Amino acid sequence: MTEEGGLARNRHLHFCDLVFSEWGQAAADYPVLFIEQDGGTSMQAVAVLGLEPNENLYYAGDIWRGCYLPLKLQAQPLYLQAPAHPNGLPELMLDIGDGRVQAQHGHALFEEGRATAFLKHKVDLLVGVARGYQVNHDFIEKLKKNVLLESLALEITRPDGSLLRVEGLYTIDIARLGGLQPGSLSASESDLLYALAASREHLKKLVDIKLAGALACGSRY
Repeated sequence: MTEEGGLARNRHLHFCDLVFSEWGQAAADYPVLFIEQDGGTSMQAVAVLGLEPNENLYYAGDIWRGCYLPLKLQAQPLYLQAPAHPNGLPELMLDIGDGRVQAQHGHALFEEGRATAFLKHKVDLLVGVARGYQVNHDFIEKLKKNVLLESLALEITRPDGSLLRVEGLYTIDIARLGGLQPGSLSASESDLLYALAASREHLKKLVDIKLAGALACGSRY
């Protein structure tokens, strides 16, 4: 299995889930925001890659290669599937339709019937992601308790005058964060949230790439 081609494989991915341990690192390169899931009953932290479904502006703008790659994407094309039974273990799945799965070059997954170091590393990534979702849930509940999430909407005017509205995103409420009672958050948690709030500036980069693409492609939008 080769790891080449992973970026192209995800060229239509506009959100990527992030787990708590990587929020800070991801915020250096992406807008790290929150979206509602499961009909609004839960929330998830995501790296925003595009402003519309099936749009990855990091790939289109040719800047993705220099950016942090989220753990979920690092583990591809392997995945963990929820256990079939309540007390069962997750199942390791391989997407054989992914072009990175081939036998000509790259890394072996097994040698003499045993998992290679490469496969073990991938599994460790997947286990970290699976456990990270629970940490996400607990910390996001803490954010909700302290009313630290506020909605964020964008309205972008395309060169042809049409409007693109981006809604359903949530970010850190800086005013609320600055006014918290001492001890509500640890110093490291507070620093992390300021970094997430600052990551909104990356949205400007995405808007610039999108508008540049619209100008280059004429009536594409």
